[in-house]
Amino acid sequence: MKKLRIRNIGWAILFILSTIFFTSFAERKSFVFVSFYSDRFNGRKTASGEIFSNKMISAAHKKLSFGTQVKITNIKNGKSIIVKINDRGPYVKGRAFDLSKEAFRKIGSLKKGVLKVRYEILGHKKKIILQAQRVRGNDPSALPLSK
Repeated sequence: MKKLRIRNIGWAILFILSTIFFTSFAERKSFVFVSFYSDRFNGRKTASGEIFSNKMISAAHKKLSFGTQVKITNIKNGKSIIVKINDRGPYVKGRAFDLSKEAFRKIGSLKKGVLKVRYEILGHKKKIILQAQRVRGNDPSALPLSK
């Protein structure tokens, strides 16, 4: 019985230490670089089929699904914005997102060209709306079905 307790304590300590290590490792690499679209892309179709405009709030990412909401925060000034992924890219080494000019302007200066940011994947737009409705008590799944 004592061996079992010691083994469980050993696993618990190992779990705690590995959690601390991996959390601190993730925090060290918790920034990425973003840039913004050139004006020459205005009016063109994005990979999702939407028409691109630098006046809208949107972003490109290589792998995130279209419609995914991402919170992007400028590390230097703390300003953040929520963008929707609607295109693929950037195809420049070392950059994680391409933002529309309007999204980039809201968190930093266009003079910079590239910003160091943190990001948080919030989820898909439809899921976020449903979660907000449930929190407010407007859960559509709780409504009676019409005949």
